[in-house]
Amino acid sequence: MWNGTISRMIGFGVAKVTENRGESVVFEGVKGHIEDGEIISSGAVNDIQSIYSQYYYSNIGGGASPAQEQFVQETDWVRLREITLTYDLGRVISKDIFRNMSVYATGRNLWLSTPYEGIDPETNLMGAFNAQGLDYFNMPNTKSYVFGLKIDF
Repeated sequence: MWNGTISRMIGFGVAKVTENRGESVVFEGVKGHIEDGEIISSGAVNDIQSIYSQYYYSNIGGGASPAQEQFVQETDWVRLREITLTYDLGRVISKDIFRNMSVYATGRNLWLSTPYEGIDPETNLMGAFNAQGLDYFNMPNTKSYVFGLKIDF
């Protein structure tokens, strides 16, 4: 899934990862240049220092451009979608009025385990549309609780 939320937050300079603005860095790779449209590399390990700047986060390392690979993340997940606990009142209270009554509690979306760093791997920018895998300031699934009384006639 493309995590467009973190992409844009980095581009705006408000994500935690952008706190290192102004620090020097040597990016992994080899030295090279472009000549006549071709990449020419000497094979020498890069030792050129750069600075994490707002320009870097806004244009190269952030989300000012279309979906970039560094913001595509795994979305495997396990979710506790719904659980209901029911207690039969007729088993503990011997009066006839309670014989067919039970109380229950239901919880929905109570737990989620995922490596995805966004809000919810099941969310989708396009709703029920065919375009899947886009998270761009989406809303998560809601957590809800229901309590009730069931009477069988």
